Amino acid sequence: MSRLKKFALGVASSYVAMAANVAFTIVSVPLALRYLSTGGFALWALVSQLVSYLVLIDGGIGVAVGRVLADYKDQPDDGRYGSVLKSSFVVFMLQGLVVAAVGIVLAPWAADWFEVARADRADFIFVLRGQAVALSILFFAKVLAVPFWSHQRYDVVNWSSTVGLVLNGIVMALSFRAGLGLKSLLAGQFASVIVFVIWTGIAVLRLKLLPSVGGWGRLDVQRIREIMPFARDLFIMTIGNQLLTASQVIVISKTLGLEWAAVWTVCSKSFALAQQAVARLFESSAGALAEMLVRKEFARLNQRFLQIVALSASLSVVFASLGVAANARFVEVWTKGRVEWPAENDLLMGLFLIAFSIGRCFTGFVSLTRDLRFMRFLYFFEGITFLGIALIAVRVLGVAGIIVAAIVATLVWSGAFGLVQAFRSLGQPVRFIAASLLPSVRLGALCLPLGILVRWLMANCTSIVCGVSLVLGATLLMALALWRFGLDSSLREEIRRRLRLF
Repeated sequence: MSRLKKFALGVASSYVAMAANVAFTIVSVPLALRYLSTGGFALWALVSQLVSYLVLIDGGIGVAVGRVLADYKDQPDDGRYGSVLKSSFVVFMLQGLVVAAVGIVLAPWAADWFEVARADRADFIFVLRGQAVALSILFFAKVLAVPFWSHQRYDVVNWSSTVGLVLNGIVMALSFRAGLGLKSLLAGQFASVIVFVIWTGIAVLRLKLLPSVGGWGRLDVQRIREIMPFARDLFIMTIGNQLLTASQVIVISKTLGLEWAAVWTVCSKSFALAQQAVARLFESSAGALAEMLVRKEFARLNQRFLQIVALSASLSVVFASLGVAANARFVEVWTKGRVEWPAENDLLMGLFLIAFSIGRCFTGFVSLTRDLRFMRFLYFFEGITFLGIALIAVRVLGVAGIIVAAIVATLVWSGAFGLVQAFRSLGQPVRFIAASLLPSVRLGALCLPLGILVRWLMANCTSIVCGVSLVLGATLLMALALWRFGLDSSLREEIRRRLRLF
């Protein structure tokens, strides 16, 4: 299967998984609000946020193993490819044990620190511990998933995620109806974990992504040493990224209270999904870009990367504009008027989405080179900058201060420094790389005002049918604008040519 077909399959399946995620969110949030109090819902969000910090125990090793495997996948039976898998499994197993131990030991402390009510304390501790155990199982199974990255078969993981979410939602709904309350979160999570393990295990065997019987090589400390420096750099980056993307609920909980944390969780959900949707473009191309690096196909590498940057920037503009237009009304309908969200917050979230999407392309590409240098500290400085500004701004601007802090930190670090680092890695002038963003600037000049106009029209529209019609009309216009103004002529022509082949 060609790189382009793998990319197309990966992107298409990722959007199916995104659709499943959207459906899961649309169903699960009202379901949780129905069976849980607002405080209980906030605890649900808090548990999810805390578990995301346990992922840091990965230390960047998962991504590093996938990238190192790309160096050896063209000769899977010479011993090196299998040796990397063997050695990494030992590391994944140890990490899984640490995740389970940390979650079990620290759960009571977390309940005290966040001042969880006595009535909810036992359930909170049980669910946090259970989530840690579920995550530890995923660490054990990670060795089954890393070959899909190096072989560019993201579709396998995406389909697993889709089926897992469906089963998660069904089990959670049944658990809520059975009166399990907060524990329903845990029941659904274990269902999705079981799907992941079985699905990836069967797929990795069926696609023959493992070495032959005699080609596994040996358990080699040298392979771990090869992985660890790159993993260390990725780990430092991950810590900073976690401070920026996974600490908002914690900051809001401690400064504004659990009620506002629940509001943030609901109202930022559509923008978080949009971030994931745009990020899938680069993620689905990362394996192919790494392969081009290994095979020294530098001309094609430069072309493809800049096309991904341009497409990511333009798509983020469209999603940001649609968020400005419809997020407030969507939240109102979704929560039946129980949650309010100021208009300026949607505009700020849209700007953050654009800055985040562009910056992550630059930093993501540099990560593929395995030559990070200063970049290893970039996310850390970005995260510290965010926290420093957020802790001050949130007391003055409320939730808007959180978003402003994120925009400033992203523009300064992932944006400016990421652009410079990408220039160094590509060997292209900064102005040449920046020029790839010009189509998205043109697109923004059209779509953002349109989004503001649609929002104003929807505020004076009481009918849901009217609101849906406005959003669909705006989506169609923005899609046409994306094709005409958001892509350069060479990319449009290549898309036409490829479509004719199909």
